[in-house]
Amino acid sequence: MTIFPYMISHVTDIEPLSSEQAQQLLLFKERAEDLAESQRKYQNVPISSYSRNPADRVSTFQANTPDIDHIATMAMKFRFFYADKEPTHFEKVAGLLRRKAKDEWAINYVERIALWYKHAMKSTDTTGALGSPTTNREILNLWFNSKFFHSDTLKREKLESIHQVVGKEASLFQLYIAITQCASHIKSLYVVAHKTTDKNLIICTPSHHFRLGGNA
Repeated sequence: MTIFPYMISHVTDIEPLSSEQAQQLLLFKERAEDLAESQRKYQNVPISSYSRNPADRVSTFQANTPDIDHIATMAMKFRFFYADKEPTHFEKVAGLLRRKAKDEWAINYVERIALWYKHAMKSTDTTGALGSPTTNREILNLWFNSKFFHSDTLKREKLESIHQVVGKEASLFQLYIAITQCASHIKSLYVVAHKTTDKNLIICTPSHHFRLGGNA
């Protein structure tokens, strides 16, 4: 995973890690590398276009969406950061690093990454433009639990109702965007902790004060 010098120019000490916390960070970094590797096979910038018919339904939708098998592979890798019970759950790891950091600059940067991730989850992206605004978090939830990893009947029905308005292709495209957007913030958190171990109690951030509530 490429790490530019400006991303790690500010080094901050952190509080000691328990063996469980150190293992949690190690596992998070391993999973982040796995996700990045799955993305390398398809790196085109997501592009889509659509039109509506007089009934205000989508009549055409085109996008450079990867094939569904590739998205399913990415989903499998991403699920370790999405599922609440996983130790590598994004919010859990961000919270751990935030609590352990001793420096306000580093704390605010980790909080900013967590905020970016939260905003990505709230985005309605494609479905909003097509008349059925559905957050990325919900799109992930519906696809994961009715198609990829479980067969929840109610979630399948809800996903199909969205498809009736926007089409399956648009829904799948938003799923792909949701994973790629969130993956970019997972990478940012990976960079923060890429040198962190129970023996090397540091995290790395840019040399900038990311004041919360500001524009920085």
